[in-house]
Amino acid sequence: MLLRTTLLCCLAAITTATDYQAWVTTAAGAGADAVVEAGQPNQGKIASMSVRSNEFPTHTMKSYLRFDLRKLEREPAAKGKNTLKQVDLVLTLVGKPDAERIINVFGLVERPKYGGDKKNPVLGEDWDESLITLANGPANSPYSGGPFVQGDKEYTKDMLGGVNHDYVSLLGELKIPKDAEGTATATLKDMETFLAKSDKNKLITVILCQVNSSPNPITFATKESGADQSPKLGFVME
Repeated sequence: MLLRTTLLCCLAAITTATDYQAWVTTAAGAGADAVVEAGQPNQGKIASMSVRSNEFPTHTMKSYLRFDLRKLEREPAAKGKNTLKQVDLVLTLVGKPDAERIINVFGLVERPKYGGDKKNPVLGEDWDESLITLANGPANSPYSGGPFVQGDKEYTKDMLGGVNHDYVSLLGELKIPKDAEGTATATLKDMETFLAKSDKNKLITVILCQVNSSPNPITFATKESGADQSPKLGFVME
């Protein structure tokens, strides 16, 4: 109900044609996007973000995206279509992947804080893309990625998959074939439930972690690449 109410109350009509009846990008409002990489400082202002996971901890790359639902836009021809049918995450590829990539899409659950302390602070849901790193990203775990499963050891409990399980919901999966071009799309499941129970402030943070291992990263455009290539949430309405 929250998502439907948000769509009804916060949509602004524009004239650009789209495959979706409503959408929002990381370029709108309090939106943000950034890659975080092992051993690297903040990279939030570059025009790309990447994801990588393999056996080498120094190769770890994850990406954070935030969407501001208060800045939803709507296709004028979709007037009167208010029933939500589907929500997609749409990313623009930069280059061609050299092998198939499988990437989990996690939603950050709204919390007052995500651990950390004065010596090792962790950013909140209002993370700043000019400050976020692998060390301070909310819901980050020591693992680079892999399957989102429960570990059988104390040190793997609630950590496998590249995220802290206490702070996320698994929303969907990107499957990107070798040599793919253009855009990659993941349909996000149970978004209405996620928003109603886990993210009520109309700011959605999405975390991308790679499931399968690869020596090279896969790269996507960020909002710094331009509005037409910005990461997008697309809403199918009827």
